[in-house]
Parts: sequence; structure tokens; C-alpha cells
Amino acid sequence: MRYADEDYLKESLDLAKIAGIDEETIQQATRQLARLRMVDEVNKLMDKTMEDPDLLALEKGVQIAHTSFFIEEDMDMLCSGSLQARLRFWAQEIQGAVQSSQPEGLDHSVKKANEVMTQSQEALELFQS
Repeated sequence: MRYADEDYLKESLDLAKIAGIDEETIQQATRQLARLRMVDEVNKLMDKTMEDPDLLALEKGVQIAHTSFFIEEDMDMLCSGSLQARLRFWAQEIQGAVQSSQPEGLDHSVKKANEVMTQSQEALELFQS
């Protein structure tokens, strides 16, 4: 779905060309428009994969965002998705160790999971403020 703002920006770029604005400025604005589109796509992808219980789908969504040159510090949805993927991973690791009655290394896993939990709590506080 395209937004009226996107249409407005595209129309503005066309008018800028007609008005004789230098090509470098137009190219920069075109890149920014493309980035805005990608932000929307990445947010939709993160929303969809965070709802999916499959960890691999979420990890792939985070990977796609990173491949598109987005980082957690720039996008709340990516930050949330990345933290959620790490929490799910450590939950699976701990659950697997408990179920297999092989607690070796569990202290390390619990420590890492607690670190991710602390980061998640800090992020949640930022999102709520």
C-alpha cells in the first residue's frame, strides 16, 4: 500500500527536475525516498515475524533488515525484534538443557539470558517513555 506522502514526494521530485534543481540534490532526495520505503517494509517484516512463533523466521527478518543496512539503534521495531530473537534463542537453549538433563554449561546460558533480559527491560523503558 502506498501512502499519499510517498506520492507527494515523488511528484515533488518530478517538479524539481522540471524546475532545474541540480541532479545531485535530486538523487539524494530519491535515495531518501527509497530509504523511507525500506523503513516501512522492514517495520512490516518485523511486525509479522515477531508475531510468528518460529524463531528462524524472526532471525531471518532481522538478517534481512541488517542486509538492508538498518541497525537496531535506528529502528525501534528492529531493536525489539532482535532482542526478542535473542530471548527466544536463550529460552530454547535453557529449555533444551533442562529437558535433556544435561545442565553442563547451563550457568553460562542463564547468565547470557539474564544479560539479554536486562537489555530488553532497558529497551522497554525507553519505548514507554
